[in-house]
Amino acid sequence: MLDSALANPFQSFGDEELYPSIQAKAAQLCFGIVKNHPMVDGNKRLGTHVMLVFLALNGYELSYTQKELSGTILDLASGKIGAEDMLQWIISHQK
Repeated sequence: MLDSALANPFQSFGDEELYPSIQAKAAQLCFGIVKNHPMVDGNKRLGTHVMLVFLALNGYELSYTQKELSGTILDLASGKIGAEDMLQWIISHQK
């Protein structure tokens, strides 16, 4: 399950990437880890950390409060929001 969550953002069809932007890849990484539950515990924390580190390594920084971030991740985990919503959240919180 972890392999699937980590590989999903880098899929392509023909010569086209399914998730061409760094932000879209980050959203898919977070979504995949949070929703696939590859670990016994800590999936929300791991998904959040992987997303933030991936963005930072690619030169992106987000501006958010801890309450806002944790609420968004809890909404993602509960199904209130999806991967596209996560992408929009990332874009709207870029510095």
